[in-house]
Amino acid sequence: MFLYLVQLLEEVDSVAEFARSAGSGFGSGQKPRKEELMILRQRVADLEGMLPSGLKSSEELHKRTWVLGKLCSQPTYDPQPGHIAPLEQVLDRIRGELRQWARQPAHYDKELLGALSNLLLRREYDSAVRKAFLVLSERLRTISGAPASIDGEDLVNHVFGQRSPLPLPDTSRVALRNFLAGAYSIFRNRFSHQDVTPTFAEADAAISAVNWALQELGKFRQ
Repeated sequence: MFLYLVQLLEEVDSVAEFARSAGSGFGSGQKPRKEELMILRQRVADLEGMLPSGLKSSEELHKRTWVLGKLCSQPTYDPQPGHIAPLEQVLDRIRGELRQWARQPAHYDKELLGALSNLLLRREYDSAVRKAFLVLSERLRTISGAPASIDGEDLVNHVFGQRSPLPLPDTSRVALRNFLAGAYSIFRNRFSHQDVTPTFAEADAAISAVNWALQELGKFRQ
């Protein structure tokens, strides 16, 4: 998710810069070459396919693609500032919409987001990882009735062992057990029991794993 958003914003910026460059000559009476606008039209079309669904400005971006395509296909090629300037405005709106999309509640467990937000802003990644697993452990106890005295892999085995209280087929139960046991071992134990500060990438991986697990466990909450 993080890499997708970073790459997508970079592509939006790159397309916007190409559009600005293509239209920069209008002020001095120099119009962009047809080849430039054909490339711009293709890049805008490619960007359409990269965007997540539901963005308000997607339809307008599609319209800009159509306008550029029609312009380039006309026998008399006569580009005007109005062919490019609206595209730059749409791309500006898309930047903001992408940031809003990334913050949608559906992407994150609400309790986890509330517990970690301030820690992440302060770049306290070790505390954020530990807190994430505290949230996960409590959720496992809540859905299974496990006692507070067990934690980590013992808790995972209680929830997803052969006597699991959850209505899961054996293959799914075993897969979840293995995944969560590994997550506790690789992430929680390392950053809770050792004097090690996680890198951004390590914290991102750990928190993403917990977030996914919490969303899966949400299927079993009463």
